[in-house]
Amino acid sequence: MTSDPRAVPDPSIASASGELEELARRLLDLLGRITGLESTYLTSIDWEGDLQQVLYARNVGTLDIPEGLQVEWSDTLCRRALEGGPACTTDVATTYPESAAARELGLSTYVTVPVRGPDGEVFGTVCGADSRPVELSDDAQAVMEALAEMVALQLANDAARRELVAANDALSDLAYLDGLTGLGNRRAFDRDLPRACAGDAAIALVAVDIDHFKQINDTLGHAAGDEVLRAVGRRLVAHCRAGDTVARLGGDEFVAVLADTDLGTAAAVAERLRADVSGSPIVTVAGPVDVTLSVGVAGGTGEAAASLLRRADEALYAAKSAGRDAVHAPA
Repeated sequence: MTSDPRAVPDPSIASASGELEELARRLLDLLGRITGLESTYLTSIDWEGDLQQVLYARNVGTLDIPEGLQVEWSDTLCRRALEGGPACTTDVATTYPESAAARELGLSTYVTVPVRGPDGEVFGTVCGADSRPVELSDDAQAVMEALAEMVALQLANDAARRELVAANDALSDLAYLDGLTGLGNRRAFDRDLPRACAGDAAIALVAVDIDHFKQINDTLGHAAGDEVLRAVGRRLVAHCRAGDTVARLGGDEFVAVLADTDLGTAAAVAERLRADVSGSPIVTVAGPVDVTLSVGVAGGTGEAAASLLRRADEALYAAKSAGRDAVHAPA
């Protein structure tokens, strides 16, 4: 943070849309030609950081208001104007003698209009300044207010666009999530498995079924069954890495795509998961439930996704045929 009004422009200048920049530069040029002021500029206010920053500026005379300039909000003329001081003066030194920033910049004429967002909060200001006394007509100030409203409208459009993009992104994310467990769904699995198989690194696929899950649903109810599904999903995630794809394909079927993982490592992960679940009952609304898993593991390098999935399913079937509560990972 800096209070030096001639500080080097901060490279972390507030981001704004290309449309806002284009509009602002055109309006600042128009404002400068109408008023004859040496500098016209658009600022933003960081209320939490107590800073005012110049976003875009037009300078044509000896006075130079640099883009990126940051001044402590408490020392700005804009703050004084917003708090009831004159919004236009041709004698800054007399009107605002306590402003160090104004003195160091050499301001004589100063005028400001707030730019308000849709909620009424002040985003920043449209300002004009000059090192000479320049009288501004009422019409010029009216034009300035109209330009500030145009900037505010652009800001509202930008905000609406960002909200729409965020909403679309959220909907896209939801399309790849299982509503019950919060894991990826079949669509996420179908997207991620081919991507993982396309690389040159080893990949392993772990296929998981909950043993006798229909019996749990039939005897204890679907609420308890849902809790079992969520718990198994959480434990599967806990035994995988952050970058692995863990998905529920439907019913009691789960999968984990383990990238850059050989068969032996994947089999060890599967065994730890199986032992974790069988060794610790899952708490449900119907009471603790003993749960076991059948797990099939397949691994390879450069194998087509469909082929890897087929082999993982075959390994899972073998684990079930062997009596369940088992891991099968054929070489």
